Amino acid sequence: MPVYKYDNGWMFRTSIDGRQYKRKGFKTKKEATESEAKFRANYTNHEAETYKRVTFDDAVNYYLAEAEKRFKISTITTYTLWINKHMRDFFKDKDLQRINRDDINKWREYMDKGDYVVDYKNKMLRILRAIFKYSNVHFKTSNLILELEPPFRSDAPVIDKNSIYTIDEFNRFTAVIDNLMFKAFFTLLFFTGMRISEIRGLTWNDIDLDEHTVRVNKTAITKVPSKYKTNGYLLQVPKTKSSIRTIDYHKDFVNDVLIQYRDSISNRLGFNKKWLVFGDVTPLSETNIRRYSIKYSKLANLHTIRIHDFRHSYITMLHDLGVDVSITKEQAGHSSINTTVNIYTHISKKQRKDSINTAFDKLKK
Repeated sequence: MPVYKYDNGWMFRTSIDGRQYKRKGFKTKKEATESEAKFRANYTNHEAETYKRVTFDDAVNYYLAEAEKRFKISTITTYTLWINKHMRDFFKDKDLQRINRDDINKWREYMDKGDYVVDYKNKMLRILRAIFKYSNVHFKTSNLILELEPPFRSDAPVIDKNSIYTIDEFNRFTAVIDNLMFKAFFTLLFFTGMRISEIRGLTWNDIDLDEHTVRVNKTAITKVPSKYKTNGYLLQVPKTKSSIRTIDYHKDFVNDVLIQYRDSISNRLGFNKKWLVFGDVTPLSETNIRRYSIKYSKLANLHTIRIHDFRHSYITMLHDLGVDVSITKEQAGHSSINTTVNIYTHISKKQRKDSINTAFDKLKK
């Protein structure tokens, strides 16, 4: 039987003219079986792999198979989740050649109704465009409808006062934390601005308590197929060179709780500096991180922010403290300074008011 069950769903493997083909990503055995039958029926030229009719699903399956050769497994896993969530069910088995302006407009309306941030929607648009481009090149389709498709836009600010914590709010947040590990975790997160995958992959070798630095050179990923994992997770290098960096932090805000936490676990059997800082031999669960973040924000009577918003809070705090944007860019590990300026920097209401009042106070003299 050419249909098989694997970690994340169903796949088919088939042989045509002496060549082996396999495709993954199907939710059910029925979908995999139907796709295999369709694959064989549409096959006309095994050298050029040209099809009489290319459905959107066909294009997606081949695009993902090709992408596996170029991208990290964590990226492929994320792309697959996004495509399944936002595109497969929407376009279903439409002939890719016949997808028209009305179809694209309806898809954009669907994305807008989802209340997603602009950056996320544009990521989905770029992936959709890549699928069309792949089909046009490899299957000789000629659907250029997305070539000049404008990006999603919004006049709303990316960050508002309810999506970050100020230093005072963070102090209220940590004041109610009754777990030393989570106190150390959120303190380091807030005062370094690390990404969640970066702090989950951090080992004690990466922290220099004397120099007050954290070295970021790897990320921990758990949402990948099990064949790529060791001890339940995958360690890999960051996506960009700029993400590999050394972050400076202020010892008065971080060292005490880190040292206290380290001392509390250093007597555990097998402890060494190769251990993950948070989780020992297995990264701290993202689910637990979110659960405890919600718990402590409620106990502190604060609005709840996303885990990634602790990073936003850090970068906003550096801006409010007058740190040069080029230094903030290096601390955050951004590839472009425009990312730091345009996406993350939040001007607080108080800072705006103080700035205007200070400027006009000069006229009274």
